[in-house]
Amino acid sequence: FVIEARESACGVGLFDQNGHFNPAYADRFVDAFGHEILMFEAPNKASQFALLNYFGREVHLCNVRLEELLRVEIYRRGLHSDAFAKENLRPHKRALAGLEVVR
Repeated sequence: FVIEARESACGVGLFDQNGHFNPAYADRFVDAFGHEILMFEAPNKASQFALLNYFGREVHLCNVRLEELLRVEIYRRGLHSDAFAKENLRPHKRALAGLEVVR
C-alpha cells in the first residue's frame, strides 16, 4: 500500500495543513497492515526526514525525486550531520567493526 502525500506533503495523508508529520496516523497504518507492505510518499526533505526519524532506516519511502535520493540515503544510513543524534539512524556496530580508525 502507498500512503499518499501528493507533491506538497501538506493537508493530506500523514501531514497536516502546515506539512507537519502526524505519527498517530502513521502508527494506525502500520498497526493495521505492517511495515512490510507499506510505502510512504515523501516528496520533500521535511517529509523524508520526519518519516526516517520516526520509523528508522527500514521505512519504505516513495515519490522521492531523483535529485534527492543521495541525500535521503545518506540520512538513512546515519551519515548526514542531522542524523548523528538519531539512535535509530546510526550505523550498526557490526558494520563499523571492520573499519580502521584514522587519526
